[in-house]
Amino acid sequence: MAASAASPAPSTPPSAAVSRVLRLFQLHREGRLDSPWTDEPLQPAEFIELQSRLKEDDSLFRYTEHKLRYDYDPVQGRIAIRRPTAKHDSFLRGVARKFESQLQAIGEDVPKPLCKMIKQICDWGHGDVYLDVEMGDGTLGTSTYSPDAQYCRSDARLPPVILEVSYSQTPKNLASRADVYIVNSDGVIGLVIGFDLDYGKGKEAKVLVWRPEYTDMGDGQVRLTSRQTMAKGFRNESGKSLGGELSLEVRDFLSLEDRVGIAEKHLSRSIEVSFTELTRYLDNAERFHQSRRGGGPGGANGSGVKIQRRLREPTPPQPPSAEREREIREEEEEVRG
Repeated sequence: MAASAASPAPSTPPSAAVSRVLRLFQLHREGRLDSPWTDEPLQPAEFIELQSRLKEDDSLFRYTEHKLRYDYDPVQGRIAIRRPTAKHDSFLRGVARKFESQLQAIGEDVPKPLCKMIKQICDWGHGDVYLDVEMGDGTLGTSTYSPDAQYCRSDARLPPVILEVSYSQTPKNLASRADVYIVNSDGVIGLVIGFDLDYGKGKEAKVLVWRPEYTDMGDGQVRLTSRQTMAKGFRNESGKSLGGELSLEVRDFLSLEDRVGIAEKHLSRSIEVSFTELTRYLDNAERFHQSRRGGGPGGANGSGVKIQRRLREPTPPQPPSAEREREIREEEEEVRG
């Protein structure tokens, strides 16, 4: 994140909104932010101030850059801090492995140009996605999102495919998020897959899909909206798998430019995951999540034997070498001028 010239001087205290968000970031780093989705108001000027304040705390800045996941919408003036559970991350890893294994298998059976592109496609996780948005005064702003998963080539500015998970503990609206991704990317993000887990009183889970829809308005104008093309339960309230499958095509993972010159028979190759498989991924993720949360008798090893823990004495830090001492002196002299 880059600080702005309009940022307040470091000597001034942070605004109340920025102080709240900084505190939430600190709680997240300490593992004490219990909610998987925390939403706070933060106006664009305050977001710029937040960036500046983070520069004053190198440790928190580095944590925010590399570990923290958040979304910022300058139009709504809100920041949302994500803290997905092991259950939801584990479930998505199962889905990701299924997609990637099929893509790689198809890549071995297509012409070289397409094979090369397919081999570059992978899940880039929650890397930031930046979208241009029109502000109320007609200027352009930038929204920031950290999706749960995304598929694209390494040199792509935006991913053609995004995966998001929603669950009952959060106010995240999958339909609204899909609309933002598709419309504000001008359709470059052409497929948003949502998994709604634990939305009912039992073990229900469903999968939802959104794609772009273009309407010819005449005079060369085309209106872009998002359209839901699928909304099906894959696990019922008792935890049993329902019949069906999520079916995609190779074209979904390629940009419009990458599809040029590729034969239809290759673009239409199917990539599928059955609802039985989705249920298995979710069942396994729930067991993993529960095993990490709960402890049994006898401690972590489960033997029932009382363990007396004794750690080694910490190794004292090594003094700097003569070469490093010389570098330190030179750096200090440069600072003193």
